Amino acid sequence: MGNFSRFGFDAVGNAGATVIIAAVAVPLNTRLMVTDLEVAARTTSQNTRVSLQRSVDGGATFFNQLNVELPANGTLHTALASPVPFVSGAAAATQAQVRVEFQQGTIGPIGVTIAGRTFGPRQQSGQDL
Repeated sequence: MGNFSRFGFDAVGNAGATVIIAAVAVPLNTRLMVTDLEVAARTTSQNTRVSLQRSVDGGATFFNQLNVELPANGTLHTALASPVPFVSGAAAATQAQVRVEFQQGTIGPIGVTIAGRTFGPRQQSGQDL
């Protein structure tokens, strides 16, 4: 199906939990494999937690799928050892959604990028049919 990339940025930061990449619906009958995560926390940002979150009920509830801790400011870029899958069902009630939330102990600017690929329902071993 294609490449997937989303970016979110907060120039001020927030000590409370804040959604930095809004919920993105995975097309019905499609698989999204998130393979890369980059977190850039600048200046005074410390004790930052970034959560890749999943919904499998059309966005009614979200659960942490992956947590990344950044104890000090700086940039973390990681190609995930195991891609994180988001699989959508055939109806809106089972549609998968992905979003990114962050929380900081000491607030400051932060940016987050997630990337991966989407595949149709009959895709196997990462190959497009």
